[in-house]
Amino acid sequence: MTDLVVVIPTLNEAVHLARAVESARRLGPVIVVDCGSTDQTRELATEIGAEVVDHPWEGYAAQKNWALSQVADRADWVLFLDADEWISDELAREVRTAIASPLAGFHLPRRNVFEGRVLRHAWWYPDYQLRLFRTNLGRFEERLVHEHVIVDGPTGFLTSPLMHENLKGLAAFLDRHARYADLEAREILKDRSGQTPRQRRGRLFGTWPERRRFLKTRVWYQVPARPAVRFVWMFFIKRGFLDGRQGLVYCQLIAAYEAMIDARLLELERGKHDAVASAKPGSAAVLPRFVCPHCREPLSGMPDAFACAACGQVYPVADGVPVLLPRSCGAVDDTRDLAHAREHGDTKPDPHKTAQQAHFDHEVDEVFEVTRPHGTPRLYRFLIGEKLRRATRPLTHDLVGATALTVCGGSGMDAEFLARAGCMVLSIDISLEAARRTRARVERYGIPITAVVADIEHLPFADASIDLVLVHDGLHHLDRPEVGLAEMARVARRWVSVTEPAGAALTKAAVKVGLAVEWEDAGNRVRRLTSADVQERLADAGFKTLSAERYAMYYRHEPGRLFRIMSRGWIFPLVRVGWRAGNALFGRFGNKLVVVAERAQCGQMATPDRGSKGGHLP
Repeated sequence: MTDLVVVIPTLNEAVHLARAVESARRLGPVIVVDCGSTDQTRELATEIGAEVVDHPWEGYAAQKNWALSQVADRADWVLFLDADEWISDELAREVRTAIASPLAGFHLPRRNVFEGRVLRHAWWYPDYQLRLFRTNLGRFEERLVHEHVIVDGPTGFLTSPLMHENLKGLAAFLDRHARYADLEAREILKDRSGQTPRQRRGRLFGTWPERRRFLKTRVWYQVPARPAVRFVWMFFIKRGFLDGRQGLVYCQLIAAYEAMIDARLLELERGKHDAVASAKPGSAAVLPRFVCPHCREPLSGMPDAFACAACGQVYPVADGVPVLLPRSCGAVDDTRDLAHAREHGDTKPDPHKTAQQAHFDHEVDEVFEVTRPHGTPRLYRFLIGEKLRRATRPLTHDLVGATALTVCGGSGMDAEFLARAGCMVLSIDISLEAARRTRARVERYGIPITAVVADIEHLPFADASIDLVLVHDGLHHLDRPEVGLAEMARVARRWVSVTEPAGAALTKAAVKVGLAVEWEDAGNRVRRLTSADVQERLADAGFKTLSAERYAMYYRHEPGRLFRIMSRGWIFPLVRVGWRAGNALFGRFGNKLVVVAERAQCGQMATPDRGSKGGHLP
């Protein structure tokens, strides 16, 4: 093993490479990791004594982590160098001394050169970069751009500058920063939705990199008129005007980069609304085909029914709603004579499911169910929205254009939330009247939802055919929640989201004092789950957990006078803050659980036994 190896990732860097390699060779072997250059990069690197390794582009962090894995057995230390950077004589001497220390890594101060002039003011020098570290103690965080090294051990700081000057001209500068702006905007959205588990944690009172990340994500990206603030900071407060015309132009370009980030953020956020606006209610352009809930063979559509050629079953279409129920689910419509069906052996209805159908067909307030949560007090809307936001928080910025299925979807409230997030949505419920109410919601609010009558234990969709399968307070209605969960996992191509009553001590206490019930009006016992059980069953089906949490949530199905009072004026903000503070402190003991999981390997799934139509998990 050698003491130090220098790694330079490249793509068409012939204009820079000689300078970078020559400055690095005095420290040790230089490895150029190229991802498909079409200029003279590879040939030039070989001529000047660098080792060239080809590896297809995987992204900034993944490319560097791959390179790190290739040199881990060859050197104790690694220094990552961009092709448009070079190592000064003073820095080379410091590096040689640094690698003899017991520390795990070192931050290098980077000095910028723009249009031939060293920027001594119009920048934030020393712009510390952790580039030198022990190969067995460091790894790049999983970030789309501006990735940093996470080192397991104490780090130090060098004083001599790492020089940086890009020689490709203004067009390349603008192209590069437009690409960076897109990736940075995506990272901002990921951070806001809590999707950054494998990144450096930002802490105000942590190390320098942690403080920097905290200030960047929690403060800087919340500043209004950020491009103007950036220009004022760099040009006036940091005295960029002392760097002459180069300083002025550079400050303007960096301010423009901040504006590009804002523009791309706006574009990404607007994309959700555009996706909803361009979709037509009931559109099936990207939705999966139906399959027979008995044999799972594709169904063929007829004018007023769907038919299965494999087993001969025929499924009616009632008022434009496909009724894809297995025989065991019994009656689905008051126009169907259940007694006649029993007499002729057409079905062997499940009493539990028949009772569920009857309740949701008749024992509800039609107008309230169609419009909920529209028109309800602010506190009620906030709590409903909070449940659904938590159910999709790890997926927020991947939902646009995705297909989604809400099971036990009732009158379409959950489906409306997903549709407004940009999904193409199917909503299923065992009740035909619930599906009709979903259709009424579609017509009232102009949102793209396809309503279907189906049973969660016999979903009429092929394996791994829908991106997201979501249940919100639906599994607890079942005699066997694990069967419904298994079917959700079977059908989900990418994600499963489960929000259900939790088996918690708080809930038991609430039942005793009458704030929660053991038996619901629909005739079912409330089957409360545990987060560990849900995660275990999803893991058995080939899913990895993205997020799992408990929180406290209480509201009556229809808001009463108390909710209207707490939604007034200044009272509502205080209640909202109190609810959030209480959950931050004690939420882990709460009565609700939410688990969001992702298929570990797309296309490879644990398929339940076809013989057990309920699809039990192992």
